Amino acid sequence: MDHLFFVPDMTCNHCKLNIEKALKTIEGIEEFQVDLENKLVKVKGNISPESIKEGLEKAGYTPIFKDKRETTEGKICRYE
Repeated sequence: MDHLFFVPDMTCNHCKLNIEKALKTIEGIEEFQVDLENKLVKVKGNISPESIKEGLEKAGYTPIFKDKRETTEGKICRYE
């Protein structure tokens, strides 16, 4: 399962490296991508978003879980 997090306090390459290091220690993560420019962390694996969030918080960051449904649900499309 894929999980997406916004990490507003990831501001530099050092932060990115710290997050990558933290993710490598979390059991259940198969792969991950850290996007410094957009402050996003995408994680794939058999793991709950809460476990990932906890691991990132232990590393000193404040991740915000982004549910993929947020990007499409609740939006109004207008056809004219």
